[in-house]
This record gives sequence, structure tokens and C-alpha cells, in this order.
Amino acid sequence: MLLALRDALVDVKRSVGKGVVKILDLIAQYPDITRERLAREVGLSVRGVEKNLAQLKSEGKIVRVGGRKGGHWEVAKGTRSKE
Repeated sequence: MLLALRDALVDVKRSVGKGVVKILDLIAQYPDITRERLAREVGLSVRGVEKNLAQLKSEGKIVRVGGRKGGHWEVAKGTRSKE
């Protein structure tokens, strides 16, 4: 039972990592992309995308330039989108 739980957690961590890479790639390609489109493209809920964006912002990997409506995302220099 514990082994199955451990394996499930490893799979979740792996998929979360892939989601972050996809988000970084999409932001680099489409700086004005919406959370809703990110969710569709990555296969996460909008809330899941929001959590990933908050983590990426706190780590300094992405920056929001401008306001909610007219702004865009930028991938911070030195951040590799492909891992």
C-alpha cells in the first residue's frame, strides 16, 4: 500500500514539473496568453495554472508587466524554459 502511494506521488511530481515547463514555453511564445488558455493547453484547471504562476512569480522565473487587462508575461532572463 505504501509503495503504491509513493509511486502515485512520484507520478504527480513528474506531471507537475512537465506542466511548469509547458507554462514557461507557452508564456515565452505568447506573452499575452490568458490563464484560461494556459489551462486548456497544459491540461490543468485554471486554479492549477494560477498556483503554478504564483510559484513561478515567487521564484522570479516570470514577471507580469502591466495590468491585468493590458499586461503581458515575461520569462525572466536566465530562466530556461526547457529542462
